[in-house]
Amino acid sequence: MGKNANNVIPDHVKNGIREHINSIPRLESHYCRASTNKEYLPNGLSIALLYDKYAQRCREISREPAKLHMYRHIFNNEFNIGFHMPKKDRCDACESMKMNENPTELERITHLSHIQGKESTKSEREKDRNNSETFTICFDLQNVFALPTADVSNFFYRRKLNVYHMTAHCSADKRGYGAVWHEGQSGRSGNDIASSVVRILDSIYEFNSSDPRIQNITLWSDSCVPQNKNRVMSTAIKLFLKNHPDIKTIIHKYSQPGHSSIQEVDNLHSQIERVCRNIEIYSPVGLLRLLKKVKVSKPLNIIQMKPEYFKDYLTIANTGQFQNIPFTKVKCLLYEQYEPKILRYKKGFDEEWITENVFERQWSRSGITSIHLGEPKSAKSKPLTQVKIQDIKAMLKFMPPSDRAYMYLQC
Repeated sequence: MGKNANNVIPDHVKNGIREHINSIPRLESHYCRASTNKEYLPNGLSIALLYDKYAQRCREISREPAKLHMYRHIFNNEFNIGFHMPKKDRCDACESMKMNENPTELERITHLSHIQGKESTKSEREKDRNNSETFTICFDLQNVFALPTADVSNFFYRRKLNVYHMTAHCSADKRGYGAVWHEGQSGRSGNDIASSVVRILDSIYEFNSSDPRIQNITLWSDSCVPQNKNRVMSTAIKLFLKNHPDIKTIIHKYSQPGHSSIQEVDNLHSQIERVCRNIEIYSPVGLLRLLKKVKVSKPLNIIQMKPEYFKDYLTIANTGQFQNIPFTKVKCLLYEQYEPKILRYKKGFDEEWITENVFERQWSRSGITSIHLGEPKSAKSKPLTQVKIQDIKAMLKFMPPSDRAYMYLQC
């Protein structure tokens, strides 16, 4: 038997659903941008809530809405959208292996290596936690804040201002640190991440310059190559050492992919999310006020990033010789005050250091040419798009005066 013609959904109804889904502002993935094009909706939304908004819009234009099951079918089958920012609480490799009933010998060997890496990283992290002779600092970029977040119907379809927060925790003073900026100032490139980390390190140094343990710093972060394991970050740390001659060494260690070793920062992010939950935040100013209320052992030290804090480390990094550093395989990097041109690395925590001369060119006809590690120039600001400016201006009248004044200046 053929389909009943009365049950066929007209194309214009389906197109109306697609248009509505496309009208909802979305964010790109936080951790997996290089490996997925999936986009994410802010926390608190669901298909049922989206359908309610769709039905409301249909009533406003005197159009009969489709049924919920049709909206759900199109959303799930035609769009690559999720309802929360991915946090990778579970390791992809471990979960995949768990579901693999008949792994090959190569898959078993690869997974065994992954587990050994996880265990060695855990052991190394515990040693640093128990080491009272050094400054251990872990850092991570928190999920994007899309502001304003308020239950105002005018805000739902508007493009929000993306706000970024680099968070750090210092084991020596038990204090949390944060650097905040928005997309109108800069984005999330290697330069931006390195600039925010350097600014936090400057702040930690200012708080603890009299502590002799700060001569040796250990950094911990995740293994995201575009953000933390690259020539830009290496150049930024070398310049930080140059500007702080009493710091002797910095060792940067990386978590095993899929397994976080920076629980102190994860805890800070959890505390921040708890404080911000169900609170209306209209602008970065409002976010800063909330962040200052977050307290674990001590209040967070929040840095509001200024244009002059964003540096162009990439230009200097491009003059170096980083091609022999296997950043994707590196487990730790060593920076030394008295070896500004040298970068040492390990592929495993128990291996020997491998030395590379990254800031001295190879032999040429005129001999070796040294490269001067000069100060980086300020990076150019990143203007907002005209479409986003129009949306922000349309939301201004619904904001409190202080937030309205700040957002107006950004436009």
